Amino acid sequence: MEKFKITILQIIIISYREFLKWWRNKFKVITTVIQPFIWTIFFGLGLGKIVNINEIARAINYQGEISYLLFIFPGMISTTVIFISFNFGHSFVEEKERGFLRPLILSPTPDWVIVLGKILSAGFIGALQGLIVNLLGFIYFKEISITFLTFPALLVLGILTATLGIFLGLFFKKAGSYDILLFYVIIPAILLSGAYFPVELTPLWMIRLAQFNPFYYGVETVKKVFVFSLSLEKDFSNLKELIITKGIGIFEGALYTFLFIAFFFVLINVIIKNKSLD
Repeated sequence: MEKFKITILQIIIISYREFLKWWRNKFKVITTVIQPFIWTIFFGLGLGKIVNINEIARAINYQGEISYLLFIFPGMISTTVIFISFNFGHSFVEEKERGFLRPLILSPTPDWVIVLGKILSAGFIGALQGLIVNLLGFIYFKEISITFLTFPALLVLGILTATLGIFLGLFFKKAGSYDILLFYVIIPAILLSGAYFPVELTPLWMIRLAQFNPFYYGVETVKKVFVFSLSLEKDFSNLKELIITKGIGIFEGALYTFLFIAFFFVLINVIIKNKSLD
C-alpha cells in the first residue's frame, strides 16, 4: 500500500512539473486558444455556405436543424486537443536531446511512472485548452453547447494523443525530426478522423482506413457528446431515450479509444524495458 501511495505521488509530481512548464509560457497558452477559435469562424461561416448540411445531419444521425458551424466546432476543438497533446511528444524528445530528462531517469522513479506522468499532464492540458475554446464558442456563438461530458471526452482524446506522441517520440533523438510527423502522420490522421467531414460520406477505402485510425474514435466520441447535448437541449423530456440511443455511441467510441491508449502504453513499456528513455 505504501509503495502504491509513493507511485501515485510520483505521477502527480511529474504531472505538476509538466503543467508548470506549460503555464509559464503564457503567450503559447493564449495563442493556442485563439487560433482554433478564429479558424472556426472562417471555416464554419465560410464553408457553411457551400456544404450540404442535410447530408451531414443524416450521416451523424441528428434529427433537427444543424449548421456546418455546429458540426465543425467539436472537430475544431478535437484538433486543438490533438495538436497540444501531441506537442508534448516534441517536448519529450527535446528533453532527451538536451539531457534534461536524465535527472529523472537517474532518480528512483520507474521509467513507466515518468511516462505516465507526462501522458496524463499532456492529456489534461490539451483537454483544458479544448474546454476553454468550447467556453469561448458557447459565449460568442450562443448556439454552441457544453455538457458535463465535454471535458471527460476531451481528456480521453488528449491522453490518447499524448500516449501516441510519447510512443513515437521514443524512436527519435532530434526534436526537429519528430516535428515531421505532424505533417505526414498527424494532419492526415486528423483529416481522416471525421473532424471536418463525416467519414461515412467518403469512399469505402477511406472508411476502412479510418477504422484503423485511433483519432477517429476519439474525435467521434467528442462529436457524439456534442450531438447528445444538442439533442438534450432540443427535447429534455426524452432523456432516457437519448441516453440509450446516443449514450451507447459515446460509450462505444470511448471504449475503442481506451483500447488504443492501452495498446500504445503497453508498447511503450515493452520498449523502455529494453532500452533507456534517453
